[in-house]
Amino acid sequence: MKKIQLTVEVPDDLDSIDHLELYVNQLGQKVKREILSSLLSQIIDRHKQSELDSSACPDCKKTKPLRRKPSQDAEDHFRSS
Repeated sequence: MKKIQLTVEVPDDLDSIDHLELYVNQLGQKVKREILSSLLSQIIDRHKQSELDSSACPDCKKTKPLRRKPSQDAEDHFRSS
């Protein structure tokens, strides 16, 4: 899990809770966009890797069949497990 910490500077001239809430909401949207854009490539890479992992044998993690007939190898491997 990633830990993201930030410090928020709030203007001194905010004169109501409504203005403070609006300011914090706008800042939150900006922070969300920045975090998503900076982490998007990592999320895509993890998703691609999970797709590759899901097509592998759950026991040995092999993704390619052996040299014999490909369908027979896969069947034999999964039957022996």
